[in-house]
Parts: sequence; structure tokens; C-alpha cells
Amino acid sequence: MKALLNAPMSRLSMFMLLLTTLTLTSCGYKDVEVKEIRNIIVTKFTAEEFEADVTVYIENPNWYKLSLTESDFDIYISGQHMGKGSLVNELVIPKKTSGEFTVTVQGRYSNSSTSILGGLLNILTKKVQTVRLTGVATGKAMMFKREVPFDFEEEFDMKESEFE
Repeated sequence: MKALLNAPMSRLSMFMLLLTTLTLTSCGYKDVEVKEIRNIIVTKFTAEEFEADVTVYIENPNWYKLSLTESDFDIYISGQHMGKGSLVNELVIPKKTSGEFTVTVQGRYSNSSTSILGGLLNILTKKVQTVRLTGVATGKAMMFKREVPFDFEEEFDMKESEFE
């Protein structure tokens, strides 16, 4: 009879140990950092939208891979709102990695045609632009999803980038 009482207690103890381990492990998450935008190659440019391959330098200090599954962000160039953007494909960042990754983003211009025209003229006439992306990215690690707000701003030399 005593052996029957110990069996459920040992299962309960094992479950509590597993739960505690998982809880403590999840506390070890460190933020993935986008350190720098290295290159922008515009691959599609129409009156309604554009698409670009953006090379970024990313650091993932975690012991597990992360997947950036979707994003929704506003695009500003030199303080002027140009439109909305989103990720085209999922980006997988391997564990304990620092390096360059290329992501494809799609942008839709804002409704104001004067805003678009002014922004495009600004891009063509100024060599250095301040590019700001602000929004929310959804990432997935193992079975957990997390929405992360971001506000990324960097000066970018538009004359050195490639436009196709």
C-alpha cells in the first residue's frame, strides 16, 4: 500500500521539477539585436508599392533559434512618413549567432501623393537619409510566440546602396 502512495507523489515531484526547469529556462531569454542596416537593394518599384532586400547585421545570444514570422511597421525617411511595411518571408536566426541576414520587405506608400513625391525627391537629392522603422515584429522560439515593439533609426548613405 505504501508503494502505491509514493508512485503518484514521485510523478507529481517530477512534474513540478520539469515545470520549474522550464520556467527558469524561459527567464534566460535575451533580446535579439539588429545592430546595423548594411545594404538595401530595391527589387520592385511601382506607383503603389515597393519591395526591397535589406541586409542587416543581427545578434542572437540565445541558445535556441528564433524565427521572425511577421511584422507591421511604419517607414519614415528623413522624418517624412512614406508608408507601411511588412516582412515578405519568415526569417530564421540560428542559435548563438552574429552575422548578416537578408530579409525581403514590402512597402505600401501612404495615401498622400504629395507626400510620396516629396519623399522620392528628397531621396534623390540628399546623399544621407535618416531611415526610421517603427512597429511590431512577431517572433517564435520553440513553441512560444512573442510580439516585440521596435523603433529603429539609422542614417543611411543612399548613394552607396544598390537600386535595381
